[in-house]
Amino acid sequence: MNDSETAKLYDGMAEEYDDIKDLWYGWIFSRLHFLILQFLRSNSPKPGLRCLDIGSGTGFQSILLALCGHHATGIDISPELVSVASRKNLADYTSRDLFESPFEFVRLYSDRIRTLSATLRGNAPLQEPEYRVASATQLPFEGNSFDLVNCCGSTLSAIDNYETALDEVSRVLRPGGIILLEVENRYNFDLLWPLLDIIVARKIGYDQDLKTSLSNLFQNPSSHVKIEFPFSTHNEEVLMPIWLFSSTSLLHQLRSRNIRIEKQNAIHNVTNLLPSVALDRIDPPSLLIKAFDFLRRVEVMTSSLPLFRSLGCSLVLFGKKV
Repeated sequence: MNDSETAKLYDGMAEEYDDIKDLWYGWIFSRLHFLILQFLRSNSPKPGLRCLDIGSGTGFQSILLALCGHHATGIDISPELVSVASRKNLADYTSRDLFESPFEFVRLYSDRIRTLSATLRGNAPLQEPEYRVASATQLPFEGNSFDLVNCCGSTLSAIDNYETALDEVSRVLRPGGIILLEVENRYNFDLLWPLLDIIVARKIGYDQDLKTSLSNLFQNPSSHVKIEFPFSTHNEEVLMPIWLFSSTSLLHQLRSRNIRIEKQNAIHNVTNLLPSVALDRIDPPSLLIKAFDFLRRVEVMTSSLPLFRSLGCSLVLFGKKV
C-alpha cells in the first residue's frame, strides 16, 4: 500500500480504533505499555523529554509518555486518527484507562501503568500531546531534535519503505536518545495455525490457501518478508501487506544507523499457542479466557528469554542512539 491507501484504511476504522474488547489487542497494548514504562524507569530519564510518537494512532503512547511528564508529539498518516487523538484530554487519563476492556488483566495493567507513570512524572506538570498528519518516511522535523522516538503498534511493519523510515528515526533522534520499537516478528506459532486450519477443513477460521501459508512460513528464512495479513475491523476483513521482521537482520540495520538495542521482549510468544483468530473475537467464551489467562502468566516469565522471544508475534526492542 502507498501512503494514501494506508491512510484511507485507517481513516475507515478511526471511530472504532479504541474499541478493544478482544484478548489479542487487549494483551498487546497492556503488555507493551507496561514494558515501555519499565524501560523508562530503569533508564531514569527526568521528566521533560521531547518525544516523537511515530504512528501515534489515537494517541495511546503519546498519552502514556505525556503522563510520565514528557512533551509528546504524535504523527500519523491518517487524518481521522489524528482527529480522534486531538479530541482527548490528557488529565482524564490520570484516573481512567487508556482504553476500556472487559478483561481483568487489562484493568490490572492499567492500574500499574497509572501508578508507574505518576511515579516517573513526579511533580512535573502535565503537557498535552501535540498531533499532526505526517509520514514516517518524511518527518517534518530537524535532525537531532528529539530525546525519545517511539514507533510501536507495529507501525514499522505497515510501512512499505521501512528503511527510509529507519533513516528518519535515526536522523531526528539525538545522540544518546531513547528508541522504543515494536514490530511483527518473522517467525511465530501463528504462522502454523493457517496450515492446521487447512488440515481440519478450515474449522479454525484463517481462510488462507496452502500456497500462501507455505510461502509465509518458508520464503527467505533469514530475511524480512512481506505477507498479506487478514486485518479485521468490526465491519469487514481486509488483506493488508505487512512486514515480518527477522530480528537478526533488523538489529543489524539498526546498528548501521547508530542505534544500539539494550532490551528485547516479545508479546504473544506463549499466548499464540492459541490461534489469533480465536483471540481476536469480541465476547470470547469463558474457557478460552481461562486458557489465555494461564498462558499470559507463563509469557510474562519467558518473554525476554531468547528461545521464547524468537517465537513471539510481536518483537519489542528498546535502546539508544550512540
